[in-house]
Amino acid sequence: MNKKAKIVKPIKDAWVLKSVQDCLHDKFETGVRNYTVFHWVKRHY
Repeated sequence: MNKKAKIVKPIKDAWVLKSVQDCLHDKFETGVRNYTVFHWVKRHY
């Protein structure tokens, strides 16, 4: 039981970290796109 938990934990942590990074990356890209569109609209209208 203990041995298995030691193996599973780092995998789970890595998976959580990866999904958090992916989420942040998506949010960042969306934010940049919205920011760019916002500034483009502000400049042209």
